[in-house]
Amino acid sequence: MGKISIMHVVHGFGLGGMENGLVNLINGVDSNIFDFSICCLSKSGESAKRIKRNDVQIFEFHKKDRHEYFLCMKLSRLFQQERVQIVHTHNWGTLFDGVVGAKIARVPIIIHGEHGLWYEDILQVKKRRLLTQKLIFNFTSQIVTVCEDLKRTLTKLTGIKEEKVICIPNGVEFQRFDVEIDRDSKRREIGLQKNDIVVGIIGSLDPIKDHKTFLSAGVEIIKEFPKARFLIIGDGLLKKELLALSEKIGLSKRVLFLGQRDDIPELLKIMDVFVSSSLREGMSNTILEAMSVGRPVVATKVGGTPEIVEDGKTGFLVCPANPEELAEGIIKVLKNPQQSKDMSRAGQERVREKFSLDKMIIAYENLYKGFR
Repeated sequence: MGKISIMHVVHGFGLGGMENGLVNLINGVDSNIFDFSICCLSKSGESAKRIKRNDVQIFEFHKKDRHEYFLCMKLSRLFQQERVQIVHTHNWGTLFDGVVGAKIARVPIIIHGEHGLWYEDILQVKKRRLLTQKLIFNFTSQIVTVCEDLKRTLTKLTGIKEEKVICIPNGVEFQRFDVEIDRDSKRREIGLQKNDIVVGIIGSLDPIKDHKTFLSAGVEIIKEFPKARFLIIGDGLLKKELLALSEKIGLSKRVLFLGQRDDIPELLKIMDVFVSSSLREGMSNTILEAMSVGRPVVATKVGGTPEIVEDGKTGFLVCPANPEELAEGIIKVLKNPQQSKDMSRAGQERVREKFSLDKMIIAYENLYKGFR
């Protein structure tokens, strides 16, 4: 019996949580059983450099127009040409073209993965999106979500049968984060002093991550901890706006905008607190990674985050869009070092027990092999 041919369809292949998970999956599965390829509706990106296998082809379609007609026909020809047995689309941006193209090509198995909700979903202004999901989900063999909360949301909003949706949580590549560093040296490298208190956040500078609340919380934190410094790691459309806000509220000299980085494990290890201020989340890779290296976490109780962080045991959960409550959680961590150490240890144990990369890979391998 030959290999199972699987093509993943993504919008782009830059840096992000979904892309990170896909890279880890491709690098980790049994290459004697699975033959992977990637189709980018727009173009490939930085994540492609992390793929360790030499046999993974990447196809680009350079989609520019949001409503590019006949793209599904182009995809169907690609699926037929490559004799794909399973098409696995990811997120809203690939749903219509990828699934319809696979259906036209008569691909036997069509899987769609949802990794989180978009900012527009929170504002509830995308009724057409919901109608499209309701229709297109019927053409799929399986829907995969990264957390139980997202599974419940999709089944409720689209009416899809619950048994058609499975949850496979993200997994952490522990080896990548098991690094030894000189904390003082690393802090100096990015412009921090030895005794600075470091509060960090990682994520694209996008409305859904709500960096404005993070910065507003900073104003309260420095009243209690004047040596507090704030790291914002990531890039995006809101950078200028956030720079202006930090200036306006008097934090410009206390905030470091570090942009996209490839030294995330080291940066996590110099933080005293890791923060997630998101308005919505699927299964946050950065929270899992922070917990895996023993960082205390303060996060908004949205999406799949309460499935990771046990409030008061492995971190603190706070209401979204509430700077005062976020600041209170961070201050609580900083004022109680022993409790923070206990939470960090418990969080590290929880992630290693329940959210390992091995568990994620086995779950996907079983999913794919189940259709054989």
